[in-house]
Amino acid sequence: MSNSNVTMTPSGQQPIVINAEIVIVNLLREDRETYLPIYRLQQLVDYIFKQLSDGRYLDGTPVVFDISFDSIERTVMYNNNVFELIGRTIHLKKDIKEIDGKCKPDPKLEKVIKAFCLSNAA
Repeated sequence: MSNSNVTMTPSGQQPIVINAEIVIVNLLREDRETYLPIYRLQQLVDYIFKQLSDGRYLDGTPVVFDISFDSIERTVMYNNNVFELIGRTIHLKKDIKEIDGKCKPDPKLEKVIKAFCLSNAA
C-alpha cells in the first residue's frame, strides 16, 4: 500500500480525513457486498493516493491520509463486533445500514471512491 500518515495542509482549511474505517465501510457500501478482499482494498488505497498525487478531485483541500496495513488490522481488530478478518478477506458482521452513517466520508472522497468502483468493478 501507499505511504500512511501523509498530511497535506496548505491553508487553514479543515482537512479531509482518510482512514481505514472510512475506506473499508464505504467500499463495502459502494460494492454492495458483505466482504472485502484485501487486494481490492489495496487497489482503492493506491487509487486514492494516486488521485491525491495527481491533484484530482480534492482541489487543494488538505488531507490526512492515515492508511497502512497496520491501521487496517487495528481497525478490524478494534471493531471486532463489526468486522472479521478471515484469511485475506474482511467480512462485515453487521448490516451496512447499521454502521454506514458513522463512517460518512467527505463528499470529495466519496466521489473518488465512486469513481474507483465504476472503473474497477468488483
